[in-house]
Amino acid sequence: MEEGKVEEAVDEQEQYNKFKALAEASERRRMALLQEEATMAREHAEDLRVSLDASFERLRDIKKQHTEYGVTTPVLTDTNTQNGTTGENTCLNDRSELPDNDIQISLDRGRRTFERREQELLQEVRDLRRRLASENRKAQPPVNFNPDDST
Repeated sequence: MEEGKVEEAVDEQEQYNKFKALAEASERRRMALLQEEATMAREHAEDLRVSLDASFERLRDIKKQHTEYGVTTPVLTDTNTQNGTTGENTCLNDRSELPDNDIQISLDRGRRTFERREQELLQEVRDLRRRLASENRKAQPPVNFNPDDST
C-alpha cells in the first residue's frame, strides 16, 4: 500500500517535471518571438525615421534650388489672402508664414499615427500570445499535481 503511494507520487513528480520543462520551453519560444517582434518594430521605426529624414532633406534641397534660381511656387489656396499677402508667390515649404500650431498639428498627427500603429502591434502580440497559450493548452493539458496533497 505504502509502496503504491510512493510510486504514484514519483509518477506525479515526473509528470510535473515534464510539464514544467514544456512550460519553460514555451516561455523561451514566446520570449524569442517577442524579442523578434520588438527588433522588427525598432528596425521599422528606424527605417521610417531615415525615410522621413530623407524626405525632409529632399524638400530642403528643392527649396534651396528654387531659391537659387529665383523660382517660386504659385499660391494654391486662399490662405495668403487671410494673411494680407495676395498676389505674392510663395514657396509651399516656407514655414515662416505658418503659425507654430500648424507645425504642431502636423507633428501631433504623425505622433498619433505612430501611437496607433504601436497599439495595433501590441494588440497583435497579445493575440499571438493568446493563440500560442491556447495551442499549448490543447497540446499538453496541465497536470493536476499538488505537492501539498500527500494523501
